[in-house]
Amino acid sequence: MRAFVPLAALAIAFSVSAHGRTSQYASEHPFKRRLYDQIGRAWYRDVQANSQKIALGTVRMHVTASRDGKIINLRVVSNTSNQLLAKISLAAIREATIAAVPAELLTQGKFEDEISFTIFPN
Repeated sequence: MRAFVPLAALAIAFSVSAHGRTSQYASEHPFKRRLYDQIGRAWYRDVQANSQKIALGTVRMHVTASRDGKIINLRVVSNTSNQLLAKISLAAIREATIAAVPAELLTQGKFEDEISFTIFPN
């Protein structure tokens, strides 16, 4: 888990994983840390603004970006919350400015990652 922030009777978490395994955020590549910080700021802001409308659950997203940082595929893998959380999660990723991806993070010329966004009872 990357973070845990209480919101009234809810707690929210933003986590990242590589191939289904939750990452150790502090040990992530600096490129990924910057990207996840940008996504997290936008996501927390919008979740806090809409906290009364968001259902408990998790949205798992898969993102693919080109080597120059352009998102070429972004999709919801699963959603146990509501459409609002999925919409906020998609927007947070789209809002991020993705820099050119370092060569060591590319697989077949693309950057791929999975990001989970969770709302759960406090």
